[in-house]
Amino acid sequence: MIIYHKTPEEICTRQDPEKRKTVYDALPKLRKSRWISIGRLDFTTSGLMLFTNNGVLANKLTKNTKNIEREYLVRVRGKATQEMIDRMLRGVHFPTGKGFFSKIIFHAGEGINNWYFIVLTERNNRFIKSLWESQGLLVSRLKQIRFGPIALAKQVHQGCWTELKNQSLQAVLDLANQNIRAF
Repeated sequence: MIIYHKTPEEICTRQDPEKRKTVYDALPKLRKSRWISIGRLDFTTSGLMLFTNNGVLANKLTKNTKNIEREYLVRVRGKATQEMIDRMLRGVHFPTGKGFFSKIIFHAGEGINNWYFIVLTERNNRFIKSLWESQGLLVSRLKQIRFGPIALAKQVHQGCWTELKNQSLQAVLDLANQNIRAF
């Protein structure tokens, strides 16, 4: 299992008819198996992606994932008021369902650009931009920095990967086993 630091403008598919760079282009080649992504990120979203060559493990970590936290660093144009934050924590109704964050923490910024840490447990990360836009704020950057117990290490630069080691790998395996019991 590996962590990959996706760059903006990489696509999360094996082959692209438009010949854009894919996340799979940067991964190490496997001889008798293939990499399976655990989740996907939008074209312009950067950050942590997990890959495995174990289909059973990938399935456990991608199905029924409401108990798996995902953390993002988000840059928005504008500053969220406490009322806006409260609405996004309570949830906003969209035609495709209700979206909400379980945590929002102001990180840094002044003037027009402000950074926030957000945590969500919903599998659909498309709600991220929609939630901010529902409050009149535009997301200008989005980076996944954590999936469950696995955080993106600073030494894993964009476009690079690293293998999960003992404790981190065990944490992912434990998370997958908890996820199975949740059915």
